[in-house]
Amino acid sequence: SPEELLANAKAETRAMRDKMLRAAAEFENFRKRAAREADDARKRGTLAALKDLLPVFDNLERATAHVEESPETAAIVEGLRLVHRQFIDVLGRMGIERIGALGLPFDPTLHESIQHLHSPEHAPGIVMAELQPGYRLGDTLLRPAMVVVSRGPAEEPVAPPAAEPAGEPAAETPDAARDAETSSAAAEPNDSAEPADG
Repeated sequence: SPEELLANAKAETRAMRDKMLRAAAEFENFRKRAAREADDARKRGTLAALKDLLPVFDNLERATAHVEESPETAAIVEGLRLVHRQFIDVLGRMGIERIGALGLPFDPTLHESIQHLHSPEHAPGIVMAELQPGYRLGDTLLRPAMVVVSRGPAEEPVAPPAAEPAGEPAAETPDAARDAETSSAAAEPNDSAEPADG
């Protein structure tokens, strides 16, 4: 009967609506859980990195305190070298690597040029100085290297022709002989010239 069909259709609609509401609630719960897990993973990563870095900073603090107490510069330098090596090891374990720059061709995806200078030792486009190292984590650039790039050797000004060394007579050329006669004639007083009015 039509009433039974209508009642069945309403029941099916209610059941479908309940299923849709449950699916939406489950999806919202999944979204919140995934965001919470991602945040927890970020925190765990940061905590692990800090746990590895804290000993480096502890040693740096000890070395700094030692500088104030000790006049021995060799021991201080060696202590700072050890802290530096420890820091590089920690970065390596984290997958962070220093970007090569010095002596390599300038790469705008890895290097940030802050100056271009002429250099007789470096070809154009070669990094001739690194002012701040760059780092990357895998394919992700953490910080570009700040560098000075070579323009190559400076163009030398055109030198004037070399003068003849003194004491050696210059080879006579027709032009040189004519110029010498003209200049000597100009240097001799002209007897036929009328005296200037006073």
